[in-house]
Amino acid sequence: MGVDLGDLRSIRKALDISQGRMAALLGVSTRAIQSYEQGWRTPPATALKLAAYMLYVRRRSRLASPPAPCWDVHQCDPAQRADCFAFTSGEGKCCWLVTGNSCGKQTYNTWKAKLAHCCGCEVVRRWLNAPQPAAGKGARATPPAAKAARRAADADQAPGPPPA
Repeated sequence: MGVDLGDLRSIRKALDISQGRMAALLGVSTRAIQSYEQGWRTPPATALKLAAYMLYVRRRSRLASPPAPCWDVHQCDPAQRADCFAFTSGEGKCCWLVTGNSCGKQTYNTWKAKLAHCCGCEVVRRWLNAPQPAAGKGARATPPAAKAARRAADADQAPGPPPA
């Protein structure tokens, strides 16, 4: 299944979590998640970044070896490296998240435009396309207590009449 990091529903499905759980993780209402997923509202870039980062955290452990830092992949020169937050902070695997709206010599008007560029990059493709374990074949099963807690959290987020 391909994940579109510019689409909240795609990220949520890849994380295999409910709308209520995603709402709780992003600090918004379930109705906001529904509005984003239906296209009625545009999710803020901060929500997309946080959701994409959650997916990155989940998938990075499945990599056989970590990807090379972005500055090595793109062969950035010393001047570019000195001006790059990803390089100066040592976060070459999260460059798509921390470098703002530029990559190397290319500048983008929005984070979403930069993300479209980044999704074609080897650094992002390595973790984005990390193999997903099949159920029952080494997949981390969700413990029953965690499933029950998620259902309870989802019930708390579900729209309904106010308590009497």
